Amino acid sequence: KDAKWYVAHTYSGYENKVMADIMKTVENRNMSDIIQEIKVPMEEVVEQKGTEQKVVQRKLLPGYVMVKMIMAILTLRSRSAAALLSISA
Repeated sequence: KDAKWYVAHTYSGYENKVMADIMKTVENRNMSDIIQEIKVPMEEVVEQKGTEQKVVQRKLLPGYVMVKMIMAILTLRSRSAAALLSISA
């Protein structure tokens, strides 16, 4: 089956921690065949401070982590799914 993108909601500012926790869970539970990709969407923005312009990275969707996974298989492993879905910041 093809993996689809899902959105995990978290507190704003904790996106990278949640992403790291999911990645660690995937590694520890050998779930890389189910959860294929995890992202915190970022964008480059030009900020003006006085006379200087600076390009910075900013979260495109604060409070959200994108997860590409196969949901059908994930539901078969309920203990692993519960452990993954219970991750919160």
